[in-house]
Amino acid sequence: MSTEQEREQAFVEEVRKTLREKGEKLDPEIIQKLASIRTGVVEDHGVRFNWFWQMARVPAAAFMVATVGLVFTLFYLRPPSSMQYSLNAVEDVSILVAEESPDFFVDLDFYTWLSEAKDV
Repeated sequence: MSTEQEREQAFVEEVRKTLREKGEKLDPEIIQKLASIRTGVVEDHGVRFNWFWQMARVPAAAFMVATVGLVFTLFYLRPPSSMQYSLNAVEDVSILVAEESPDFFVDLDFYTWLSEAKDV
């Protein structure tokens, strides 16, 4: 495997050497044309790339604002849930400790209505 890598490395070096030699023998006019084409391609790619990022800023900023708003809403504007659970726990404990049977609490709405109807 090492000999294969060495042969490949030698081949790559030979290709580089040949290309350098051929590049040095080019006419100045051809070198100028190649340089102008290379510059045009690089500038054109840079303009397209910059335009994309300039246009992508608007949706990215909107997404960030929406995400921050969602996080703020979920974590800071929600009602305190511990108080709600503690009130429910007090009601449950009072039902368990009460002397009445559980059937009484099932029909509690009926008894409340009945007591209000007698007062009328």
